[in-house]
Amino acid sequence: MTQKQQAAYPLRMPADLRETLQKKAKEADRSLNAEILRMLKKALQKH
Repeated sequence: MTQKQQAAYPLRMPADLRETLQKKAKEADRSLNAEILRMLKKALQKH
């Protein structure tokens, strides 16, 4: 594994939450993964 590659982390979530995240990601022209990371980073910056 190169330094750029990260270990996969399977994430279980309710289907409706996944659908909402997918819609937000599509609106922002991001992948689902990129959208989840962006939202997590944003949430952690508040603390």
